[in-house]
Amino acid sequence: MSTNNHDDEVITLRTKYVVHGEFADYIATIAKSGDMYYPLTMCCKASATGSMGETCCRNCYEIVDTVFGCCWTETEWQEMHAQQ
Repeated sequence: MSTNNHDDEVITLRTKYVVHGEFADYIATIAKSGDMYYPLTMCCKASATGSMGETCCRNCYEIVDTVFGCCWTETEWQEMHAQQ
């Protein structure tokens, strides 16, 4: 996916990610497209992509934390948040 489509549902919520083996709290903007959820970068509110061994914003190509390259299915999202 490139930058966030206007058809995607966008929500902002506190969620937990595993970063370098540890849980980290983020207040993240999450986009829902179909049955997939993915975080939007803080710089451009875009999805992220892999590029030459790094995770980058799809809009400005700045390197971002690998957590922004994650995505979850509806089932994974519900399971992840049912445990919190």
